[in-house]
Amino acid sequence: MKRLILCVMVVFSITMMAQEVKTHTIQRGETIESIAAKYQVSVDAIKKANPNVGEVYYVGMKLNIPAATVTQAPLSDDPQVSPVSNVSQAASSRAQQKVTENTSGIIATNENGMILNSSTSSNSIQQPNENNNDDDELTGAFALTFYSFDGFQDYGFSDYFIKPNGLSGEFGIRLCFDKYGHYNAEVGLNYSFLLFKQNKTRLFFTLSVGPSLRMQYVPEFEFNQKTGMTNEKSKEKWFVDGYANGRLSLMLNRVMFSAGVFLWAPEFKLYKEDGAQIGVNLAIGIDV
Repeated sequence: MKRLILCVMVVFSITMMAQEVKTHTIQRGETIESIAAKYQVSVDAIKKANPNVGEVYYVGMKLNIPAATVTQAPLSDDPQVSPVSNVSQAASSRAQQKVTENTSGIIATNENGMILNSSTSSNSIQQPNENNNDDDELTGAFALTFYSFDGFQDYGFSDYFIKPNGLSGEFGIRLCFDKYGHYNAEVGLNYSFLLFKQNKTRLFFTLSVGPSLRMQYVPEFEFNQKTGMTNEKSKEKWFVDGYANGRLSLMLNRVMFSAGVFLWAPEFKLYKEDGAQIGVNLAIGIDV
């Protein structure tokens, strides 16, 4: 009879232990600490119950939750505080870290709202397959520009579009106010290389090329037979040129500073004797 009772007790104990192990599916916004507090168990107990998990937890993962331990020694010096209350208080104190969601994914914060680096909080729940695409953001600036060539200067404005490590576009207007000045309207393609980034500060190197529509005042001479003098006058003519530009652009928050080398090829002629010019261009602008 005693053996029968003993066997029944063993079977009953094994059944109760099996029923005490629960399964929890991780939800968005949870941490391993908050899960431990919910079931009134320690983080170490959850890790021991899931030896194959490692240190990375993600939304949708299933965790084995062991039974709550209420027989440990009291954590408080106050004899009126029960062991169960001590376990709950200890678990709750470990659950101060919570997970919040921002535009770049899931980040960990403490009870004061201070952001914790994910590398210092290995127990935070990670959202899989979420990438930060800030480096691919298209930016640009409306800029006032200055060009210095051999013997003359141009003034104008440009609208630069910059796509980090990608292809984009630009357009600009150049004006020369000399006697036989010119007016150029340029539209081109550019490719920008992101050299440096920290917070709102970025440094780019941009190569651009494109056509340039030029209106030029050309002198004409006319002999006046009555007076015997030659009269000079200017006439408007239109040309299609080419240009290329390599420049460094520094973006400080919304303000851009740019400096580069500018090649102007009248009617796409690249030789100096044919009128090609190499100069420098400076620009300052603002991201609008």
